[in-house]
Amino acid sequence: MKSLTRSIPFLALTTLILSPLAAAAQNPPCLDAPDGSPTCAVSVDNDGNTGIGTTVPEALLDVRGDAFFAPNECDLDGNGVVNVFDLLAVLDFVDGTTPATPANFASHDVTGDGKVSLDDVGFCLLRFQGVDPLTAKQTIDGGYGMVGSDRFLVDGRLEVNQSCQCAGAGFTADVVIGLPTAEASLVVFGPIIQRGTTLHADYVFEPGYQLETIAEHNVFMRRQKHLPAVPARTVDAAGLEVVEVGAHQRGVLEELEKAHLYIAGLQKLIQQQDERLARLEAAFERDLLSEE
Repeated sequence: MKSLTRSIPFLALTTLILSPLAAAAQNPPCLDAPDGSPTCAVSVDNDGNTGIGTTVPEALLDVRGDAFFAPNECDLDGNGVVNVFDLLAVLDFVDGTTPATPANFASHDVTGDGKVSLDDVGFCLLRFQGVDPLTAKQTIDGGYGMVGSDRFLVDGRLEVNQSCQCAGAGFTADVVIGLPTAEASLVVFGPIIQRGTTLHADYVFEPGYQLETIAEHNVFMRRQKHLPAVPARTVDAAGLEVVEVGAHQRGVLEELEKAHLYIAGLQKLIQQQDERLARLEAAFERDLLSEE
């Protein structure tokens, strides 16, 4: 009986000590908003996890709801200016070349939107052009950068999209350039280089090439209303003409080279006719002289 009596204060003391700890485990320390609403706006649990908008944070920082982080300068190499190396650094992170460590993520998320994407590339490109950080961020949010999960816009005029359904065009494209109201969709100062399997039509000059006769060529173009090597005219759902530039250019070049072969053949035929006519004229003159 005595031992039971002595144990009661110990049990009471244990309860007195452990009860607040258990309560704290269930209700982590909270910081209410100044006006009292919302309550427990920020909380910290026993593992050091901080929750904003939640009392049960599941990570070191758990934010439930919208978050805004002010964009940085995009001066990743710390030399005081935004240069091409800063752009390449962000691109390397986006394509996986740079390891995605927490420190790298924090420095490369230059727009502060919680992810590293082409938005950050676009932001750094604007900073490289001398645009201040706030204006660059507003530009990104207003049509310069990622839209959704797979669309990248540049000032609303250049769209890079893995599955872009071009309005009314009836086909998909990786890159869309221009607006219907633009004076020109693309202006290039300098050469344009294209690489592909068959861009030239020099196969026309190979021995095995089946060159149709001029008569056959004439029949085809009269009936089909286009040259044999040039793809037929196609239009989209909006009635706009659609051209595959490489095939069209190759077809035009093929027809041009065929035309030169026809010209060379006709020149040879004319030369033969001239030689035959010269022989006939010479024979005729001999006959006249013999009669005299």
